[in-house]
Amino acid sequence: MALSLASTHTFAKEPDSAGESSHSSDSISAEIARHKEPQKDQKEEAERLAVRRLEQAKTFDRWLNKLMSADEVSELERSCHISQVENPFCYIVTNHDALSERTRLPSKGGNMLGQKGTIRPVFQRRKLVNWIELRFGSLSPLIRGMWATKPSDLDKLRRMAKKETRCPNNVSIALAATLEDQLDEGMPLEEIGELYFKGGDCLTHSPSDRESLLTRAGLFFYSNKNLKRAAQIFKRASEVPDAFVSRPLYWLYRTQVKLKKDKEAKLTLAKLQTKYPFSFHTLVALTAQNKDPGTILDRDISPVFTRSQNTPSLNHLLEAQEWLNRFGFASASAKVLDWALRASQGVEPEVMVYLAELKEGHGDHHGKITILTDVLQSNPALVSRETLEQYFPKVFFPVFEKQSAVIDPYLLIAVARRESAFRINAVSGAKARGLLQIMPATGRKIAGDADLLDPDTNVEIGAKYLTQLIEKANGNIHLALAGYNAGPHKVSAWTRRYPTEDPILFIDLIPYRETREYVASVLRNYYWYRRIHRNDNKWNSNRWVRLATSPEEPTTRQ
Repeated sequence: MALSLASTHTFAKEPDSAGESSHSSDSISAEIARHKEPQKDQKEEAERLAVRRLEQAKTFDRWLNKLMSADEVSELERSCHISQVENPFCYIVTNHDALSERTRLPSKGGNMLGQKGTIRPVFQRRKLVNWIELRFGSLSPLIRGMWATKPSDLDKLRRMAKKETRCPNNVSIALAATLEDQLDEGMPLEEIGELYFKGGDCLTHSPSDRESLLTRAGLFFYSNKNLKRAAQIFKRASEVPDAFVSRPLYWLYRTQVKLKKDKEAKLTLAKLQTKYPFSFHTLVALTAQNKDPGTILDRDISPVFTRSQNTPSLNHLLEAQEWLNRFGFASASAKVLDWALRASQGVEPEVMVYLAELKEGHGDHHGKITILTDVLQSNPALVSRETLEQYFPKVFFPVFEKQSAVIDPYLLIAVARRESAFRINAVSGAKARGLLQIMPATGRKIAGDADLLDPDTNVEIGAKYLTQLIEKANGNIHLALAGYNAGPHKVSAWTRRYPTEDPILFIDLIPYRETREYVASVLRNYYWYRRIHRNDNKWNSNRWVRLATSPEEPTTRQ
Protein backbone atom coordinates (compact mmCIF):
# COMPACT_ATOMS: atom_id res chain seq x y z
CA MET A 1 0.00 0.00 0.00
CA ALA A 2 2.88 2.39 0.87
CA LEU A 3 4.47 1.81 -2.50
CA SER A 4 1.17 2.40 -4.26
CA LEU A 5 0.61 5.68 -2.46
CA ALA A 6 4.20 6.75 -3.06
CA SER A 7 3.75 6.26 -6.77
CA THR A 8 0.85 8.70 -6.87
CA HIS A 9 1.88 11.44 -4.47
CA THR A 10 4.84 13.75 -4.87
CA PHE A 11 5.52 13.94 -1.10
CA ALA A 12 6.53 10.28 -0.93
CA LYS A 13 10.06 9.33 -2.02
CA GLU A 14 12.48 6.57 -1.22
CA PRO A 15 14.15 7.34 2.18
CA ASP A 16 17.91 7.94 2.57
CA SER A 17 18.03 7.08 6.29
CA ALA A 18 16.09 5.47 9.11
CA GLY A 19 14.93 8.91 10.31
CA GLU A 20 13.63 9.83 6.92
CA SER A 21 11.91 6.44 6.75
CA SER A 22 10.05 7.14 9.99
CA HIS A 23 9.08 10.62 8.83
CA SER A 24 7.86 9.22 5.51
CA SER A 25 5.76 6.60 7.28
CA ASP A 26 4.13 9.31 9.38
CA SER A 27 3.34 11.27 6.23
CA ILE A 28 1.81 8.25 4.59
CA SER A 29 -0.34 7.53 7.65
CA ALA A 30 -1.54 11.11 7.67
CA GLU A 31 -2.38 10.91 3.99
CA ILE A 32 -4.34 7.70 4.46
CA ALA A 33 -6.27 9.33 7.29
CA ARG A 34 -7.09 12.31 5.08
CA HIS A 35 -8.40 9.90 2.42
CA LYS A 36 -10.58 8.08 4.90
CA GLU A 37 -12.21 11.18 6.38
CA PRO A 38 -14.20 12.16 3.25
CA GLN A 39 -15.22 8.54 2.75
CA LYS A 40 -16.50 8.38 6.33
CA ASP A 41 -18.36 11.67 5.91
CA GLN A 42 -19.92 10.47 2.64
CA LYS A 43 -21.05 7.23 4.26
CA GLU A 44 -22.62 9.03 7.19
CA GLU A 45 -24.37 11.49 4.87
CA ALA A 46 -25.69 8.59 2.76
CA GLU A 47 -27.04 6.94 5.91
CA ARG A 48 -28.75 10.18 7.03
CA LEU A 49 -30.24 10.60 3.54
CA ALA A 50 -31.56 7.02 3.59
CA VAL A 51 -33.24 7.66 6.95
CA ARG A 52 -34.95 10.80 5.56
CA ARG A 53 -36.01 8.99 2.40
CA LEU A 54 -37.46 6.11 4.40
CA GLU A 55 -39.66 8.48 6.41
CA GLN A 56 -40.70 10.27 3.20
CA ALA A 57 -41.46 6.93 1.55
CA LYS A 58 -43.66 5.89 4.49
CA THR A 59 -45.55 9.18 4.25
CA PHE A 60 -45.95 8.84 0.48
CA ASP A 61 -47.22 5.27 0.79
CA ARG A 62 -49.85 6.40 3.29
CA TRP A 63 -50.84 9.27 0.98
CA LEU A 64 -51.01 6.99 -2.07
CA ASN A 65 -53.21 4.50 -0.24
CA LYS A 66 -55.49 7.29 1.08
CA LEU A 67 -54.64 6.57 4.72
CA MET A 68 -54.03 10.23 5.63
CA SER A 69 -56.41 12.65 7.25
CA ALA A 70 -57.43 15.76 5.32
CA ASP A 71 -55.14 17.89 7.51
CA GLU A 72 -52.18 15.60 6.86
CA VAL A 73 -52.80 15.73 3.10
CA SER A 74 -52.97 19.53 3.20
CA GLU A 75 -49.71 19.72 5.15
CA LEU A 76 -47.95 17.36 2.71
CA GLU A 77 -49.16 19.32 -0.30
CA ARG A 78 -48.11 22.63 1.36
CA SER A 79 -44.61 21.36 2.13
CA CYS A 80 -44.25 19.97 -1.40
CA HIS A 81 -45.18 23.31 -2.95
CA ILE A 82 -42.58 25.05 -0.77
CA SER A 83 -39.69 22.76 -1.71
CA GLN A 84 -39.88 19.75 -4.03
CA VAL A 85 -36.11 19.31 -4.07
CA GLU A 86 -36.00 17.93 -0.54
CA ASN A 87 -38.58 15.23 -1.23
CA PRO A 88 -38.41 13.03 -4.38
CA PHE A 89 -42.07 12.05 -3.93
CA CYS A 90 -43.34 15.62 -4.14
CA TYR A 91 -43.39 15.62 -7.95
CA ILE A 92 -46.01 12.87 -7.82
CA VAL A 93 -48.04 14.59 -5.09
CA THR A 94 -48.20 17.87 -7.00
CA ASN A 95 -48.81 16.24 -10.41
CA HIS A 96 -51.00 13.33 -9.35
CA ASP A 97 -54.07 14.30 -11.38
CA ALA A 98 -52.08 14.67 -14.59
CA LEU A 99 -50.25 11.38 -14.03
CA SER A 100 -53.50 9.52 -13.35
CA GLU A 101 -55.15 10.85 -16.52
CA ARG A 102 -52.24 10.02 -18.80
CA THR A 103 -52.86 7.09 -21.12
CA ARG A 104 -50.70 5.22 -23.59
CA LEU A 105 -50.71 6.19 -27.23
CA PRO A 106 -52.90 3.91 -29.39
CA SER A 107 -51.33 1.05 -31.26
CA LYS A 108 -50.34 1.60 -34.88
CA GLY A 109 -52.03 -1.63 -35.87
CA GLY A 110 -55.51 -1.58 -37.31
CA ASN A 111 -58.63 -3.43 -36.18
CA MET A 112 -60.01 -4.79 -39.38
CA LEU A 113 -61.70 -7.74 -37.70
CA GLY A 114 -63.92 -8.22 -34.69
CA GLN A 115 -67.02 -6.25 -35.66
CA LYS A 116 -70.40 -7.91 -35.29
CA GLY A 117 -73.20 -8.18 -37.79
CA THR A 118 -73.33 -9.15 -41.44
CA ILE A 119 -73.02 -7.08 -44.63
CA ARG A 120 -74.47 -8.90 -47.63
CA PRO A 121 -74.31 -7.91 -51.28
CA VAL A 122 -77.81 -6.89 -52.38
CA PHE A 123 -78.88 -7.56 -55.95
CA GLN A 124 -82.07 -6.17 -57.44
CA ARG A 125 -82.92 -7.37 -60.93
CA ARG A 126 -79.41 -8.82 -61.14
CA LYS A 127 -77.86 -5.43 -60.39
CA LEU A 128 -75.79 -4.77 -57.27
CA VAL A 129 -77.26 -1.83 -55.34
CA ASN A 130 -75.01 -1.52 -52.24
CA TRP A 131 -71.50 -1.32 -53.74
CA ILE A 132 -70.53 1.70 -51.60
CA GLU A 133 -71.54 -0.14 -48.43
CA LEU A 134 -69.40 -3.12 -49.49
CA ARG A 135 -66.38 -0.96 -50.28
CA PHE A 136 -66.46 0.78 -46.91
CA GLY A 137 -67.66 -2.14 -44.78
CA SER A 138 -65.68 -3.83 -41.99
CA LEU A 139 -64.11 -7.15 -42.86
CA SER A 140 -65.78 -9.58 -40.47
CA PRO A 141 -69.34 -8.55 -41.41
CA LEU A 142 -68.33 -8.56 -45.09
CA ILE A 143 -66.82 -12.05 -44.94
CA ARG A 144 -69.89 -13.39 -43.16
CA GLY A 145 -72.00 -11.85 -45.92
CA MET A 146 -69.86 -13.48 -48.63
CA TRP A 147 -70.38 -16.94 -47.14
CA ALA A 148 -74.10 -16.68 -47.90
CA THR A 149 -73.61 -15.35 -51.44
CA LYS A 150 -74.22 -17.49 -54.53
CA PRO A 151 -71.14 -18.44 -56.60
CA SER A 152 -72.49 -16.58 -59.63
CA ASP A 153 -72.90 -13.41 -57.57
CA LEU A 154 -69.41 -13.83 -56.09
CA ASP A 155 -68.07 -13.92 -59.64
CA LYS A 156 -69.81 -10.61 -60.43
CA LEU A 157 -68.40 -9.05 -57.26
CA ARG A 158 -64.90 -10.27 -58.12
CA ARG A 159 -64.99 -8.61 -61.54
CA MET A 160 -66.27 -5.35 -60.04
CA ALA A 161 -63.64 -5.36 -57.27
CA LYS A 162 -60.79 -5.86 -59.73
CA LYS A 163 -61.97 -2.89 -61.80
CA GLU A 164 -62.41 -0.61 -58.78
CA THR A 165 -59.75 2.11 -58.62
CA ARG A 166 -60.96 4.00 -55.54
CA CYS A 167 -60.17 3.42 -51.89
CA PRO A 168 -61.25 1.88 -49.63
CA ASN A 169 -61.83 -1.44 -51.36
CA ASN A 170 -62.56 -3.69 -48.40
CA VAL A 171 -64.84 -5.87 -50.48
CA SER A 172 -61.73 -7.05 -52.38
CA ILE A 173 -60.16 -8.32 -49.17
CA ALA A 174 -63.36 -10.08 -48.10
CA LEU A 175 -63.68 -11.69 -51.52
CA ALA A 176 -60.06 -12.85 -51.46
CA ALA A 177 -60.52 -14.45 -48.03
CA THR A 178 -63.73 -16.13 -49.15
CA LEU A 179 -62.20 -17.48 -52.34
CA GLU A 180 -59.12 -18.64 -50.43
CA ASP A 181 -61.36 -20.98 -48.46
CA GLN A 182 -62.15 -22.61 -51.82
CA LEU A 183 -58.54 -23.12 -52.92
CA ASP A 184 -58.75 -26.90 -52.72
CA GLU A 185 -61.61 -26.62 -55.26
CA GLY A 186 -59.24 -25.15 -57.85
CA MET A 187 -59.64 -21.40 -57.33
CA PRO A 188 -56.95 -19.48 -59.28
CA LEU A 189 -54.08 -18.28 -57.06
CA GLU A 190 -53.42 -15.07 -58.94
CA GLU A 191 -57.05 -14.00 -58.80
CA ILE A 192 -56.87 -14.20 -55.01
CA GLY A 193 -53.52 -12.46 -54.95
CA GLU A 194 -54.76 -9.55 -57.07
CA LEU A 195 -57.80 -9.07 -54.84
CA TYR A 196 -55.62 -8.98 -51.71
CA PHE A 197 -53.38 -6.45 -53.43
CA LYS A 198 -56.26 -4.20 -54.55
CA GLY A 199 -57.83 -4.09 -51.09
CA GLY A 200 -54.69 -4.21 -48.98
CA ASP A 201 -52.90 -1.38 -50.74
CA CYS A 202 -55.74 0.95 -49.76
CA LEU A 203 -55.14 0.50 -46.02
CA THR A 204 -52.77 3.45 -45.63
CA HIS A 205 -54.31 4.23 -42.22
CA SER A 206 -53.31 0.78 -40.91
CA PRO A 207 -49.65 0.00 -41.73
CA SER A 208 -49.67 -3.41 -40.07
CA ASP A 209 -52.74 -4.62 -41.97
CA ARG A 210 -51.48 -3.13 -45.22
CA GLU A 211 -48.12 -4.93 -44.96
CA SER A 212 -49.80 -8.20 -44.01
CA LEU A 213 -52.24 -8.20 -46.93
CA LEU A 214 -49.71 -7.04 -49.50
CA THR A 215 -47.30 -9.78 -48.42
CA ARG A 216 -50.11 -12.31 -48.64
CA ALA A 217 -50.88 -11.10 -52.17
CA GLY A 218 -47.24 -11.58 -53.12
CA LEU A 219 -47.19 -15.10 -51.71
CA PHE A 220 -50.03 -16.16 -54.01
CA PHE A 221 -48.15 -14.89 -57.06
CA TYR A 222 -44.96 -16.55 -55.78
CA SER A 223 -46.81 -19.85 -55.28
CA ASN A 224 -48.04 -19.62 -58.88
CA LYS A 225 -44.45 -18.99 -60.05
CA ASN A 226 -45.22 -15.47 -61.27
CA LEU A 227 -41.98 -14.24 -59.74
CA LYS A 228 -41.83 -10.86 -61.47
CA ARG A 229 -45.22 -9.79 -60.12
CA ALA A 230 -44.43 -11.32 -56.71
CA ALA A 231 -41.22 -9.28 -56.48
CA GLN A 232 -43.09 -6.08 -57.29
CA ILE A 233 -45.62 -6.71 -54.53
CA PHE A 234 -43.06 -7.84 -51.94
CA LYS A 235 -41.06 -4.69 -52.61
CA ARG A 236 -44.14 -2.55 -52.10
CA ALA A 237 -44.97 -4.40 -48.87
CA SER A 238 -41.40 -3.99 -47.60
CA GLU A 239 -41.68 -0.21 -48.03
CA VAL A 240 -44.86 0.29 -45.97
CA PRO A 241 -44.03 3.03 -43.43
CA ASP A 242 -44.30 2.24 -39.71
CA ALA A 243 -44.76 -1.49 -40.28
CA PHE A 244 -42.71 -4.55 -39.26
CA VAL A 245 -41.49 -5.71 -42.67
CA SER A 246 -39.20 -8.65 -41.92
CA ARG A 247 -41.51 -11.09 -43.75
CA PRO A 248 -41.82 -9.19 -47.09
CA LEU A 249 -38.07 -8.45 -47.08
CA TYR A 250 -37.37 -12.17 -46.70
CA TRP A 251 -39.68 -13.09 -49.58
CA LEU A 252 -38.35 -10.28 -51.74
CA TYR A 253 -34.86 -11.67 -51.14
CA ARG A 254 -35.92 -15.23 -52.06
CA THR A 255 -37.72 -14.02 -55.17
CA GLN A 256 -34.71 -11.99 -56.29
CA VAL A 257 -32.51 -15.06 -55.85
CA LYS A 258 -34.86 -17.09 -58.05
CA LEU A 259 -34.86 -14.30 -60.65
CA LYS A 260 -31.02 -14.38 -60.53
CA LYS A 261 -30.89 -10.74 -59.47
CA ASP A 262 -27.89 -11.40 -57.26
CA LYS A 263 -26.93 -7.77 -56.59
CA GLU A 264 -30.45 -6.82 -55.52
CA ALA A 265 -30.78 -10.00 -53.44
CA LYS A 266 -27.55 -9.24 -51.59
CA LEU A 267 -28.75 -5.73 -50.75
CA THR A 268 -32.14 -7.00 -49.59
CA LEU A 269 -30.55 -9.63 -47.33
CA ALA A 270 -28.25 -6.99 -45.84
CA LYS A 271 -31.26 -4.75 -45.16
CA LEU A 272 -33.15 -7.62 -43.54
CA GLN A 273 -30.18 -8.50 -41.33
CA THR A 274 -29.50 -4.89 -40.33
CA LYS A 275 -33.08 -3.91 -39.60
CA TYR A 276 -34.26 -7.14 -37.98
CA PRO A 277 -31.13 -8.91 -36.68
CA PHE A 278 -32.93 -11.52 -34.56
CA SER A 279 -36.25 -12.06 -36.39
CA PHE A 280 -37.46 -15.48 -37.55
CA HIS A 281 -37.13 -14.59 -41.23
CA THR A 282 -33.61 -13.26 -40.73
CA LEU A 283 -32.66 -16.54 -39.04
CA VAL A 284 -34.07 -18.58 -41.90
CA ALA A 285 -32.41 -16.44 -44.58
CA LEU A 286 -28.98 -16.45 -42.94
CA THR A 287 -28.87 -20.10 -41.92
CA ALA A 288 -29.93 -21.14 -45.42
CA GLN A 289 -26.77 -19.36 -46.67
CA ASN A 290 -24.58 -20.98 -43.98
CA LYS A 291 -24.24 -17.57 -42.30
CA ASP A 292 -24.27 -17.24 -38.55
CA PRO A 293 -27.08 -15.10 -37.05
CA GLY A 294 -25.32 -15.33 -33.70
CA THR A 295 -22.61 -12.83 -34.59
CA ILE A 296 -24.82 -10.18 -32.96
CA LEU A 297 -24.02 -11.86 -29.63
CA ASP A 298 -20.43 -10.65 -30.00
CA ARG A 299 -21.40 -6.98 -30.13
CA ASP A 300 -20.22 -4.61 -27.43
CA ILE A 301 -22.44 -4.30 -24.37
CA SER A 302 -25.35 -1.98 -25.04
CA PRO A 303 -25.40 1.07 -22.74
CA VAL A 304 -28.22 1.47 -20.24
CA PHE A 305 -29.17 4.95 -19.04
CA THR A 306 -30.96 5.32 -15.72
CA ARG A 307 -31.96 8.93 -16.33
CA SER A 308 -33.43 10.76 -19.32
CA GLN A 309 -32.18 13.96 -20.90
CA ASN A 310 -35.05 14.05 -23.40
CA THR A 311 -37.75 13.87 -20.71
CA PRO A 312 -36.39 15.27 -17.41
CA SER A 313 -39.76 14.98 -15.68
CA LEU A 314 -39.47 11.20 -15.96
CA ASN A 315 -36.43 11.28 -13.68
CA HIS A 316 -38.57 12.34 -10.71
CA LEU A 317 -40.66 9.20 -11.14
CA LEU A 318 -37.59 7.01 -11.56
CA GLU A 319 -36.00 8.30 -8.35
CA ALA A 320 -39.23 7.84 -6.40
CA GLN A 321 -39.63 4.31 -7.76
CA GLU A 322 -36.07 3.39 -6.84
CA TRP A 323 -36.46 4.55 -3.22
CA LEU A 324 -39.81 2.78 -2.84
CA ASN A 325 -38.36 -0.39 -4.28
CA ARG A 326 -35.33 -0.17 -1.99
CA PHE A 327 -37.49 0.10 1.12
CA GLY A 328 -39.89 -2.69 0.12
CA PHE A 329 -43.00 -0.65 -0.77
CA ALA A 330 -43.77 -3.04 -3.63
CA SER A 331 -47.30 -1.88 -4.44
CA ALA A 332 -46.41 1.82 -4.44
CA SER A 333 -43.25 1.12 -6.42
CA ALA A 334 -45.20 -0.77 -9.10
CA LYS A 335 -47.75 2.06 -9.33
CA VAL A 336 -45.05 4.69 -9.81
CA LEU A 337 -43.32 2.50 -12.41
CA ASP A 338 -46.57 2.29 -14.38
CA TRP A 339 -46.81 6.09 -14.30
CA ALA A 340 -43.22 6.29 -15.50
CA LEU A 341 -44.03 4.06 -18.46
CA ARG A 342 -47.03 6.17 -19.37
CA ALA A 343 -44.80 9.26 -19.25
CA SER A 344 -42.06 7.68 -21.36
CA GLN A 345 -43.05 8.97 -24.79
CA GLY A 346 -39.94 10.25 -26.55
CA VAL A 347 -37.56 8.82 -23.96
CA GLU A 348 -34.16 7.51 -25.06
CA PRO A 349 -34.26 3.79 -25.93
CA GLU A 350 -31.44 3.13 -23.46
CA VAL A 351 -33.68 4.47 -20.69
CA MET A 352 -36.48 2.21 -21.89
CA VAL A 353 -34.14 -0.77 -21.44
CA TYR A 354 -33.71 0.37 -17.82
CA LEU A 355 -37.49 0.58 -17.41
CA ALA A 356 -37.70 -3.00 -18.70
CA GLU A 357 -35.20 -4.07 -16.06
CA LEU A 358 -37.31 -2.37 -13.39
CA LYS A 359 -40.35 -4.30 -14.63
CA GLU A 360 -38.42 -7.53 -14.24
CA GLY A 361 -37.57 -6.49 -10.70
CA HIS A 362 -41.31 -6.62 -9.97
CA GLY A 363 -41.59 -10.08 -11.53
CA ASP A 364 -43.44 -8.63 -14.51
CA HIS A 365 -41.79 -10.54 -17.35
CA HIS A 366 -44.69 -9.77 -19.67
CA GLY A 367 -44.16 -6.04 -19.15
CA LYS A 368 -40.43 -6.38 -19.67
CA ILE A 369 -40.83 -8.36 -22.91
CA THR A 370 -43.41 -5.87 -24.21
CA ILE A 371 -41.08 -2.92 -23.59
CA LEU A 372 -38.06 -4.65 -25.11
CA THR A 373 -40.06 -5.70 -28.18
CA ASP A 374 -40.72 -2.07 -29.02
CA VAL A 375 -37.21 -0.92 -28.13
CA LEU A 376 -35.20 -3.61 -29.94
CA GLN A 377 -37.36 -3.62 -33.07
CA SER A 378 -37.08 0.16 -33.36
CA ASN A 379 -33.41 0.30 -32.35
CA PRO A 380 -31.59 -2.74 -33.76
CA ALA A 381 -28.22 -1.22 -32.82
CA LEU A 382 -29.09 -2.01 -29.18
CA VAL A 383 -29.29 -5.75 -29.89
CA SER A 384 -26.46 -7.58 -28.10
CA ARG A 385 -25.99 -10.65 -25.93
CA GLU A 386 -26.99 -8.63 -22.87
CA THR A 387 -30.24 -7.29 -24.31
CA LEU A 388 -31.16 -10.65 -25.87
CA GLU A 389 -30.55 -12.43 -22.56
CA GLN A 390 -33.11 -10.03 -21.09
CA TYR A 391 -35.45 -10.49 -24.04
CA PHE A 392 -35.29 -14.27 -23.82
CA PRO A 393 -35.17 -14.77 -20.03
CA LYS A 394 -34.58 -18.22 -18.59
CA VAL A 395 -37.61 -18.06 -16.30
CA PHE A 396 -38.96 -21.17 -14.51
CA PHE A 397 -36.41 -23.25 -16.40
CA PRO A 398 -36.15 -25.95 -13.68
CA VAL A 399 -39.87 -26.55 -14.18
CA PHE A 400 -39.42 -27.04 -17.92
CA GLU A 401 -36.27 -29.08 -17.40
CA LYS A 402 -38.23 -31.67 -15.44
CA GLN A 403 -39.80 -32.69 -18.77
CA SER A 404 -36.46 -33.20 -20.54
CA ALA A 405 -37.06 -36.97 -20.71
CA VAL A 406 -40.12 -36.25 -22.85
CA ILE A 407 -39.35 -33.09 -24.86
CA ASP A 408 -36.65 -30.45 -25.29
CA PRO A 409 -37.14 -27.99 -22.38
CA TYR A 410 -35.91 -25.15 -24.60
CA LEU A 411 -38.89 -25.75 -26.88
CA LEU A 412 -41.21 -25.62 -23.87
CA ILE A 413 -39.77 -22.34 -22.60
CA ALA A 414 -40.02 -20.94 -26.14
CA VAL A 415 -43.73 -21.80 -26.17
CA ALA A 416 -44.31 -20.42 -22.66
CA ARG A 417 -42.69 -17.11 -23.56
CA ARG A 418 -45.20 -16.67 -26.38
CA GLU A 419 -48.21 -18.17 -24.63
CA SER A 420 -48.14 -16.48 -21.23
CA ALA A 421 -44.92 -14.43 -21.02
CA PHE A 422 -44.31 -16.50 -17.87
CA ARG A 423 -47.45 -15.36 -16.02
CA ILE A 424 -48.33 -18.46 -13.99
CA ASN A 425 -51.88 -17.21 -13.30
CA ALA A 426 -52.62 -16.15 -16.88
CA VAL A 427 -56.14 -16.98 -18.10
CA SER A 428 -57.06 -16.13 -21.69
CA GLY A 429 -60.46 -15.08 -23.02
CA ALA A 430 -60.87 -18.64 -24.28
CA LYS A 431 -60.17 -19.91 -20.71
CA ALA A 432 -56.69 -21.31 -21.51
CA ARG A 433 -54.66 -21.36 -18.31
CA GLY A 434 -51.17 -21.10 -16.91
CA LEU A 435 -47.64 -20.99 -18.30
CA LEU A 436 -48.42 -23.07 -21.41
CA GLN A 437 -52.05 -21.88 -21.68
CA ILE A 438 -53.70 -25.29 -21.40
CA MET A 439 -57.37 -25.48 -22.30
CA PRO A 440 -59.48 -27.11 -19.55
CA ALA A 441 -60.72 -29.81 -21.96
CA THR A 442 -57.13 -30.68 -22.92
CA GLY A 443 -56.13 -30.77 -19.25
CA ARG A 444 -59.00 -33.13 -18.36
CA LYS A 445 -58.19 -35.39 -21.31
CA ILE A 446 -54.55 -35.77 -20.31
CA ALA A 447 -54.58 -35.50 -16.52
CA GLY A 448 -58.16 -35.48 -15.27
CA ASP A 449 -59.15 -32.80 -12.76
CA ALA A 450 -55.76 -31.09 -12.46
CA ASP A 451 -54.79 -27.62 -11.24
CA LEU A 452 -53.79 -25.91 -14.48
CA LEU A 453 -52.45 -22.87 -12.64
CA ASP A 454 -49.84 -24.95 -10.82
CA PRO A 455 -46.63 -24.48 -12.86
CA ASP A 456 -45.38 -28.08 -12.55
CA THR A 457 -48.76 -29.57 -13.42
CA ASN A 458 -49.34 -27.12 -16.26
CA VAL A 459 -45.96 -27.77 -17.86
CA GLU A 460 -46.25 -31.54 -17.47
CA ILE A 461 -49.61 -31.53 -19.27
CA GLY A 462 -48.36 -29.10 -21.94
CA ALA A 463 -45.27 -31.23 -22.55
CA LYS A 464 -47.38 -34.35 -23.08
CA TYR A 465 -49.82 -32.54 -25.37
CA LEU A 466 -47.13 -30.90 -27.49
CA THR A 467 -45.30 -34.24 -27.76
CA GLN A 468 -48.50 -35.84 -29.07
CA LEU A 469 -48.86 -33.08 -31.68
CA ILE A 470 -45.23 -33.41 -32.83
CA GLU A 471 -45.61 -37.18 -33.21
CA LYS A 472 -48.87 -36.72 -35.10
CA ALA A 473 -47.10 -34.24 -37.40
CA ASN A 474 -44.28 -36.73 -38.07
CA GLY A 475 -41.78 -34.54 -36.27
CA ASN A 476 -42.65 -31.33 -38.10
CA ILE A 477 -42.50 -28.81 -35.29
CA HIS A 478 -44.05 -26.01 -37.35
CA LEU A 479 -47.19 -28.11 -37.93
CA ALA A 480 -47.32 -29.12 -34.27
CA LEU A 481 -47.05 -25.50 -33.15
CA ALA A 482 -49.79 -24.45 -35.57
CA GLY A 483 -51.97 -27.18 -34.09
CA TYR A 484 -51.14 -26.09 -30.54
CA ASN A 485 -52.36 -22.59 -31.36
CA ALA A 486 -55.29 -23.17 -33.72
CA GLY A 487 -56.19 -26.84 -33.23
CA PRO A 488 -54.98 -29.97 -35.09
CA HIS A 489 -58.11 -30.12 -37.29
CA LYS A 490 -57.29 -26.68 -38.71
CA VAL A 491 -53.78 -27.78 -39.61
CA SER A 492 -55.13 -30.81 -41.47
CA ALA A 493 -57.33 -28.52 -43.55
CA TRP A 494 -54.45 -26.10 -44.23
CA THR A 495 -52.05 -28.81 -45.39
CA ARG A 496 -54.65 -29.82 -47.99
CA ARG A 497 -55.29 -26.22 -49.01
CA TYR A 498 -51.60 -25.25 -49.27
CA PRO A 499 -49.84 -28.38 -50.58
CA THR A 500 -46.24 -27.17 -50.41
CA GLU A 501 -43.07 -28.94 -49.32
CA ASP A 502 -41.56 -25.58 -48.31
CA PRO A 503 -42.13 -25.22 -44.54
CA ILE A 504 -41.46 -21.46 -44.50
CA LEU A 505 -43.95 -20.89 -47.32
CA PHE A 506 -46.52 -22.98 -45.48
CA ILE A 507 -46.02 -21.01 -42.26
CA ASP A 508 -46.50 -17.69 -44.05
CA LEU A 509 -49.56 -18.95 -45.95
CA ILE A 510 -51.40 -19.91 -42.74
CA PRO A 511 -54.64 -17.92 -43.09
CA TYR A 512 -54.93 -17.05 -39.39
CA ARG A 513 -52.63 -14.13 -38.78
CA GLU A 514 -52.36 -14.94 -35.09
CA THR A 515 -51.26 -18.51 -35.86
CA ARG A 516 -48.64 -17.67 -38.50
CA GLU A 517 -47.16 -15.03 -36.17
CA TYR A 518 -47.30 -17.54 -33.32
CA VAL A 519 -45.41 -20.27 -35.20
CA ALA A 520 -42.73 -17.86 -36.42
CA SER A 521 -42.36 -16.36 -32.95
CA VAL A 522 -41.99 -19.69 -31.14
CA LEU A 523 -39.46 -21.00 -33.67
CA ARG A 524 -37.48 -17.78 -33.30
CA ASN A 525 -37.64 -18.12 -29.51
CA TYR A 526 -36.51 -21.74 -29.79
CA TYR A 527 -33.45 -20.77 -31.81
CA TRP A 528 -32.34 -17.99 -29.48
CA TYR A 529 -32.98 -19.90 -26.27
CA ARG A 530 -30.76 -22.72 -27.47
CA ARG A 531 -28.18 -20.35 -28.91
CA ILE A 532 -27.93 -18.03 -25.89
CA HIS A 533 -28.48 -20.36 -22.96
CA ARG A 534 -27.18 -23.65 -24.37
CA ASN A 535 -24.43 -22.19 -26.58
CA ASP A 536 -25.78 -24.34 -29.38
CA ASN A 537 -23.47 -23.30 -32.22
CA LYS A 538 -24.67 -26.18 -34.38
CA TRP A 539 -27.64 -24.04 -35.29
CA ASN A 540 -25.50 -21.62 -37.26
CA SER A 541 -25.92 -23.69 -40.43
CA ASN A 542 -28.84 -24.30 -42.74
CA ARG A 543 -29.57 -27.42 -40.70
CA TRP A 544 -31.49 -25.14 -38.33
CA VAL A 545 -34.30 -24.75 -40.87
CA ARG A 546 -34.71 -28.51 -41.03
CA LEU A 547 -34.20 -28.90 -37.28
CA ALA A 548 -36.83 -26.27 -36.58
CA THR A 549 -39.34 -27.78 -38.96
CA SER A 550 -38.35 -31.44 -39.25
CA PRO A 551 -35.82 -32.17 -36.53
CA GLU A 552 -32.68 -34.19 -37.21
CA GLU A 553 -32.21 -34.87 -33.52
CA PRO A 554 -35.13 -35.90 -31.32
CA THR A 555 -37.02 -32.89 -30.01
CA THR A 556 -39.30 -35.41 -28.38
CA ARG A 557 -37.68 -38.20 -26.40
CA GLN A 558 -38.48 -41.81 -27.07
